[in-house]
Amino acid sequence: MVNIISTNLDIFIQKIKDIQNSYNLPEDIPNLKNKTLRFFDVDDMYMNALDFYSSSESYLNEFESFLKENLDEKTNFTSRFKTFESFEKKWIKNSQIGQEKKFYKACNDILGYRFIIDCNQCDIVNLLNTLELEDVTKIDFYTNIKTNDDGYRGIHLYFWYNRRNFPLEIQIWTIKDALLHFYTHEVIYKDANSTTQKEYSKSLRQWLDSIPDEPEGLELNYTNYLYNILNKDK
Repeated sequence: MVNIISTNLDIFIQKIKDIQNSYNLPEDIPNLKNKTLRFFDVDDMYMNALDFYSSSESYLNEFESFLKENLDEKTNFTSRFKTFESFEKKWIKNSQIGQEKKFYKACNDILGYRFIIDCNQCDIVNLLNTLELEDVTKIDFYTNIKTNDDGYRGIHLYFWYNRRNFPLEIQIWTIKDALLHFYTHEVIYKDANSTTQKEYSKSLRQWLDSIPDEPEGLELNYTNYLYNILNKDK
């Protein structure tokens, strides 16, 4: 990740712009930035998102080829396009009376990339603090922990160069983050209203953070060992 930011950032940004400029929403769709979810139809907007994904396919392939060629060995990445089930679930959550969000905040992760870096949290924070990116929103869950802390950590970047298209999300995690979040996303978040389960997730975070650093000369530390086991068939 460091080499892209230090030497190929302009190309990285341009490829994201190409993805977003490959599609424009129909003219009758309201302003995404100013309107709340009540002004949109969940089924119609997901169909538009599918059209965007289809239109941008060649640019997405180019972007992923660029990442494979330029990311260093300490960084892995995955991509995903949100399922309708997940899209609708988040839509309902953000449509509650008194908590209704604007579209661009509630639906900012329809298309996303996740970078998992073999480093510590401070390295990621310091690296991204050197960047000055226009039309990019950064949410730092390392420095600004959730009010109701469930152990989630990471940095999210939201790229939105075309206001007539959906934002693109990039998540950046450490390997420790990945070990926790893989589990919580598949198990804990299915029952997101359970305070007990959120506390359990937070306790797991505290346990992970308490794992001691490996002694000098050890080839593989414990967290990397677990991560390699989880990913050996992927």
